[in-house]
Amino acid sequence: MKIVLHGAGGKLGYEVSKAAKELGYEIVAVDKTGVSAEEKTYSALGEYRGAADVVIVGPKGVITAERSVMVAKAHVHMTPADAEEYGVKDKDVVSVKVETNVRALTFGEVVVRVREKFSL
Repeated sequence: MKIVLHGAGGKLGYEVSKAAKELGYEIVAVDKTGVSAEEKTYSALGEYRGAADVVIVGPKGVITAERSVMVAKAHVHMTPADAEEYGVKDKDVVSVKVETNVRALTFGEVVVRVREKFSL
């Protein structure tokens, strides 16, 4: 389902697969100018303290959602089994190195998110 987020800085198209129980959208930093979201971090999944207000326009109408859009801190999702294998736990902060046969890149300050429904 395609929706459009309208914020103080403009608008941003957003594709959602299903309706969430609560309103909350994580956008990437390069998209944040479209809705004037500041770079925010979170201490728990789904925590949107300080998030931007937005008007959401979708196929079933228009709603105003207060504190519902944020730029999430970089994070990696994994199952409890994956976390045990890598020696990490939920909310640990790690560096993630991505290697290809051409080059490597390391992402720093990546938050580990562990839930049974997540996977690497």
